Amino acid sequence: MTIAMTSPAASETAGQLPAEITAQTEFSLSVVQALKEAKSRIVPAGSARRMWERLLTPGERRELGDDFESRYRELGTIGIWRRLKSCSQHRAVLEVAYGIEFLTEPTYRWLLRETEGAAVASEAASTEQTERPTWNREIGNFSWRGQTVAQFQINTPPTQADRILSAFQQADWAVRVANPLAELLTQQVAQALRYLNQRLRVIRIHAQESSCFLRWEVVAKESA
Repeated sequence: MTIAMTSPAASETAGQLPAEITAQTEFSLSVVQALKEAKSRIVPAGSARRMWERLLTPGERRELGDDFESRYRELGTIGIWRRLKSCSQHRAVLEVAYGIEFLTEPTYRWLLRETEGAAVASEAASTEQTERPTWNREIGNFSWRGQTVAQFQINTPPTQADRILSAFQQADWAVRVANPLAELLTQQVAQALRYLNQRLRVIRIHAQESSCFLRWEVVAKESA
């Protein structure tokens, strides 16, 4: 079904960057261009709808009146995110673009570092591991330090555990990735992670930011 959609908030004209961004004259040209491209991709109604459905929790949607069209007309994509998350405009651009997979993990981290300083980028990449696990989907093998930790059955379509492990493997085990189960309810994601963490033992995977992202970390050595 095609839904007629009026224009988003005037402040989100696709060809313009938020004043908060353009005012930052210390940003390099490459950063400004990357921000502008990210913004242009998240402003359209289709992207806003994707954010609404994939990144917002049922509670957050209720907080906005369960009315996507009205909130989009009033606030636009960035405005919706800022109302819920109380963040800067450029942080909203980055988080939404990353959450709906318009930015890769390395690009997201680079732009965070350039726009909000090394401390924020360091937080986003904290606990980054020099040692990383390996997920061999072809044989369903999860290994750590060359030793098999868990064996999984590979099915078609992929299981939830397979989708999570594959997302991290495809990102070369970046500390944080967009949640590949974002279409599920928060409690369903939590259930999938409980099962997976029981099997993996040497690492733990946690949901972050209303289950928009997943983050992994090594279990304390004394518990491994």
